[in-house]
Amino acid sequence: MHFWAGPFAESQPIEETLAEAAVSIRNAVIAELSGDEPEGRSVLSGDRDIDRIIQVSVAAVALLGIFLAVASFLRREDLRYSGSAIALGGGAIAFQFFAIALAIIVGAIIIGFIIHSLGFS
Repeated sequence: MHFWAGPFAESQPIEETLAEAAVSIRNAVIAELSGDEPEGRSVLSGDRDIDRIIQVSVAAVALLGIFLAVASFLRREDLRYSGSAIALGGGAIAFQFFAIALAIIVGAIIIGFIIHSLGFS
């Protein structure tokens, strides 16, 4: 539900985020090539928003489903029920990993285009 309906928390536009990342990479490369000390890295904030809570909750419920499916299998209940529960829980977790990996790949490609447009080849 969250993947299709969200994000619910406000965030800055993706263009600004990618532009800031490209400029930061460019500045780090220039500082490294000129022998200067690179700027200090900012520490990621641990702020919790509704989107992060929902992502963690989905993974937790999927893991709970897998654990209950294993318990169902160990109690020798119908194999179709436990198998389908494991498949649904594993599919929910795998979908999240696939979506994150795809977003990282697309983000890297966009950052590459931005860096290329700034004059680095």
